[in-house]
Amino acid sequence: MLFGLYLVRKGVVSPESLLEALERQMRGRPPIGQIALEAGLLSMAQVSKVLGLQADSQEGFGQIAIKMAYLDKAKLAQLLMMQREREPRIGELLVDMGVLSPASKNREFLEFRKALAEVSEPCDVLRA
Repeated sequence: MLFGLYLVRKGVVSPESLLEALERQMRGRPPIGQIALEAGLLSMAQVSKVLGLQADSQEGFGQIAIKMAYLDKAKLAQLLMMQREREPRIGELLVDMGVLSPASKNREFLEFRKALAEVSEPCDVLRA
């Protein structure tokens, strides 16, 4: 998300476009249960049981799976990292939406990475 905020701060992308891209990113994020099943960390029966309990709860899939002793915190962290790796990237979504060209996305991303390397705190890139 830092890249998206960087683009908004530079005036390259509107806040509305970033919000739409973030919504698309959320919709494109694979569910933790699906990843756990594919990784062999949970069975279909376990995923179904967690989903059944989740329907009546405000808790997330991972929290319930930990309470049921299907996962531990380390395995959930692993699954969350896998989920993050598999979600659509903001830059690519902005290209798909026609907000950025592939060339401008690549150029802006290189500038963003350079700016990150020059500061001690990533949020410094976003400050005025």
